[in-house]
Amino acid sequence: PPPPPEWLEGPVRSVLAALAGALGALGQAGADAENARLPAAIRAAGAALHATTALSGDGSAGPSRQRAAEALFRLLGSDACKKDEQVALHVGGALALYADTPPDAVWEPAAAGDLTDGDLAGKHDGAAFAGRAPHLSVPYRLVHMGKADAPPSRRNAAAVAFLPLLGRAREGAGSGR
Repeated sequence: PPPPPEWLEGPVRSVLAALAGALGALGQAGADAENARLPAAIRAAGAALHATTALSGDGSAGPSRQRAAEALFRLLGSDACKKDEQVALHVGGALALYADTPPDAVWEPAAAGDLTDGDLAGKHDGAAFAGRAPHLSVPYRLVHMGKADAPPSRRNAAAVAFLPLLGRAREGAGSGR
């Protein structure tokens, strides 16, 4: 699809920044899935990340998208996630939306590049994945977060978060995407 008009980039950056801030605050506060604000913020972040795929790449919303995605990953293993395992399920759903790249989206070869164990081994932070296509980086990062050297709470949260991603992939495979 054609990129959205330039005037939309500023408001999009603001929304993504606000969502990243809200996720960080709610995660540190130890909110749980019973607190409607946390699941709502997680769902909003997933929807915003999915909707702004056209603004990524060279668009100025790219760094804002990265910060919002990083805020979702930070929730895995956070106090909120330790308090309620459903938080990881909500985060997985949001990350699945983020990773669900539209079939006509184009990623630069350098940005989409191969994610190899040699290049990214042991790297779970967002910096290692900046500029990578979400459909490549999200599953790779979740798998590596679940490795044995990760803290148990983070490892368990990554496994739970991976479930919606698998479901969305299965759904896409059934529809020929």
